[in-house]
Amino acid sequence: MNLSPPSRMRDIDKELFQFGKSLEILNIIKWPDSVQERFFSKLEQGRITLPRVIISRPDYSAKKRHLRELRKSLSGKHPLGVFLTHVTRSYEHALSMLESMGTKRFTEYSKRLYGSTLPEEDPWATDTLRLAKRFLKAFKRFDEEQLIPPESVCILPASVAHTIEQEVHRTFPDEKLRISLTDQLASKAAASARGVRIRKGTCFAPHDVMQLLNHELLVHTLTLLNGRAQPLRSFGIASPYTTTTQEGLAVFSEFVTNSIDIVRIARISARVVAIDMALRGADFVDVYRYFRSLKQSESESYFSAMRIFRGGHGRGGVVFTKDLVYIKGILQVRNFLLRALEEEKFDHCAILFSGRLTIADVELLAPLFETGELHYPKYLPDWVRNAATLLTYLLSVSAFKGLGEGKKFAVTRAPAKVRVS
Repeated sequence: MNLSPPSRMRDIDKELFQFGKSLEILNIIKWPDSVQERFFSKLEQGRITLPRVIISRPDYSAKKRHLRELRKSLSGKHPLGVFLTHVTRSYEHALSMLESMGTKRFTEYSKRLYGSTLPEEDPWATDTLRLAKRFLKAFKRFDEEQLIPPESVCILPASVAHTIEQEVHRTFPDEKLRISLTDQLASKAAASARGVRIRKGTCFAPHDVMQLLNHELLVHTLTLLNGRAQPLRSFGIASPYTTTTQEGLAVFSEFVTNSIDIVRIARISARVVAIDMALRGADFVDVYRYFRSLKQSESESYFSAMRIFRGGHGRGGVVFTKDLVYIKGILQVRNFLLRALEEEKFDHCAILFSGRLTIADVELLAPLFETGELHYPKYLPDWVRNAATLLTYLLSVSAFKGLGEGKKFAVTRAPAKVRVS
């Protein structure tokens, strides 16, 4: 069987790569700074008010028609054609979502791309919400017992950059990655195929640095670099189709390298609960108050709520569900890795890092790696290279579950003194 992609498929792939590079969903749906300024101005007066957001909907009808034509020309059962079809359809859904900003259709397309907390809409909904609530319950217990240490160390951005540069030289010796400082980031750091940008004027805790290394550099940048070495360029670009798997893989890497902390777990879990609230009718003020109840600052609560209502007006009914992908993704990735190792499909773990893929793509594309049509990844995190250590970690989480719960420890009595006659 000839698995080589036809020339037409390669032409479509080039178009999709260029389209993916130009699609900036988060920049299009973000609220302007003036919304934040008005909100906090009212807050200073003791009033919590709904944001006033002016929605401007773009028209992507011509681009959608072109994408649809490309997708139809990919008809067939060729594995690469199937992959490109999924990528193309996700771009179509993304454009439809952006065209629907401020309406309930925006929410429907968001759920198609990223998922939902409603069981009738997403088979992972119940488990995603349940895991998020478990994490939050653990966080509250830690907080009540004052077991969460305050941030006492401030690592400056220049020092963080130096640490990342050392890891770059170790893991990517053949790449010219740039580590730069910028004040144009909302998050603390962001990774791309060109390198890592770090926000200026920010204090980093030790766990922040490890999270950044394992999440951004050793997953996001790594999969992009591996993807751009593949015959098809679409393996080396982020698309909505691969978001859940990629973010789940990045968060899982934080767990397996012991670089995640309870505060971060609580933060991404709280967003899941807040999305569930919003999907069930809560508005921006309801969600803002929920985050405040978790002891988030006023500023952090605003940004946490804003993330969920981006693309809408904050009055309810218009929800951006992307923040589900961290918890939903880690569930999927953990299950996938455990199954792959138990079935001794060790190459499947590596294939997941060979580009921007989804879990479903691994089984689909595995024959192409065996024939050499696609390339096994050049770069892998250390925890993936050591399959025995990874399997032990995965099994330890599941093997002990439910064992010994509810048991009481018997008090061992000291032996009676023996009288010697």
